[in-house]
Amino acid sequence: MKNLKAIAFVVLALLLPLGSLNAQATLGTTTLSAALTGTGSSATPGNSTDLIYVTSISSFVQNSVGQYQTLLYVDFEAMDVLAVMAAGSNNQIRVVRGAHGTQATKHNSGATVYVGPPVYFGGAAGAGANTAGDKVGACISTNELALPFININDGKIFDCRSSGQWIQIGLGTMGSPPGELISQLCTGAVTSSSTTDYVVAGEACTVTTGIPVVVTSPGTLFNFRVHSSAAAASTSSDEIATVVKNGTGTAITCNLSGVAVCSDLTHSVAVAAGDLITFSYLSGTTDTAANLTMSVEKQ
Repeated sequence: MKNLKAIAFVVLALLLPLGSLNAQATLGTTTLSAALTGTGSSATPGNSTDLIYVTSISSFVQNSVGQYQTLLYVDFEAMDVLAVMAAGSNNQIRVVRGAHGTQATKHNSGATVYVGPPVYFGGAAGAGANTAGDKVGACISTNELALPFININDGKIFDCRSSGQWIQIGLGTMGSPPGELISQLCTGAVTSSSTTDYVVAGEACTVTTGIPVVVTSPGTLFNFRVHSSAAAASTSSDEIATVVKNGTGTAITCNLSGVAVCSDLTHSVAVAAGDLITFSYLSGTTDTAANLTMSVEKQ
C-alpha cells in the first residue's frame, strides 16, 4: 500500500507541471538597478558568473535540482540565475553571464529585464527547451506558453495581437522593431460640432473626406499614436481617433478627451496590398484639439 501511495505521489508530481504548460502566461519584467560591465568573474564563455542588481526579485526562482529555473534576457544577452539573494541585500542576483550562446555585454542601469522559466524563451538550451525560431503568420494567444515570445538567438521579440497575427514588437529589450510608419498630420483647429474629420497631410483639420494611403504589401497595423497641439475638450463620447481601413473604422482607436496625446498599443488589424488607410477624428461639440498628428506602424 505504501508503495502504491508513493507511486501515485510521483505520478501526480509529474502531471502537475504539464498541466500548467497549457495556460498562457506573461513574461515577468524588471529593470537593472545598477549598470553592468561586459564581463563576469570567469573568462570561460557561457560560464562566467556575476552579481547583478534588479529593482524587483518577485519573478525569480533560483537554481535547484541541478537545473536552472529562471532565465533573464536583457538587451541581447541571456543569463541563467544561480542564486537569489534576500530583498534586504539590494535585490542581488547571481547569474551565469552570456548563457545559451549569447554574449556578455555592457548594460545600462534601468535596462529592461525579461524574466521567466527557460522554456518560455525560444532558443534556450536544456531539458524541455523551446526550440522555436521567429514567429510569423497566424497565432492564437491562448495556445502560447507565454507572451511576449523572445527568440534569444536573434533578439527578436514577438506578440500575438488581437488580429490573430504575430507582430515583432522589439529587437533586443532596448531596441525598436523594424517596420513601416504610416502617418498623416493636419493643421488648425478641428470642427467643433461632433463631426468626423479626417487627418490629411497638408490640409486643415476640418476636412470631412479622407485621402487614403495605399498599402503596398500585406502586413499588420499596430501601435497607433495621436498627438494634438492642445488638449481636446473633455467629453464622454467624442474625441475618438480611429484607423480606418477601406472606409470602415477598425478596432484601433484612442480617446483624446481631455488630453493632448493618446495611443492604442493593444489592438491590431491585418491589411492586404491595395487596402486604403485613413485616420478619422470624431470631434466634440466644443472641441479644442488642433494640429493633429496620427501614425500607425505596419509590419
